[in-house]
Amino acid sequence: MHRHKQKNANYGITLAQEKQRQATLRLLEQTIQEMQQKHLPITKTSVADEAGVSRQSLYAPYIKDFLDGHPAFQTNLAKADKSPPTIAYLQIENEKQKQKLLSLQEELRKTKKLLQMSKQSYAELNREYQKLLGRYQTDVGQKFIHF
Repeated sequence: MHRHKQKNANYGITLAQEKQRQATLRLLEQTIQEMQQKHLPITKTSVADEAGVSRQSLYAPYIKDFLDGHPAFQTNLAKADKSPPTIAYLQIENEKQKQKLLSLQEELRKTKKLLQMSKQSYAELNREYQKLLGRYQTDVGQKFIHF
């Protein structure tokens, strides 16, 4: 096939793909505007969820360029530190998370112990209730009714 004919054969496909891309960008723009009107937090993930597109599609170059240039994401980018975190910072964060995990595990252990004690207490109270109920039934059964 000649190059000229091949280029013309793919023209319809590329045109359809471009229309689909533009429709996706319009959908994303509309979704962002609706989220702004509703005062919802705007993140790429929330936009993808609201628009009904997959999160993986956000990594397509045309969508990535669109979102990076969108004013709604400029404020988010300004807040974020553009330099990658250092190893020391990540190690400190890792240690913080380890300490948090240890404290949560300790709290879980205490809660499990409290639950076990509560179950035992409940069982004892239930046995005591059964005894009292049995005694009450025997006492009521032995009463004489005078006419």
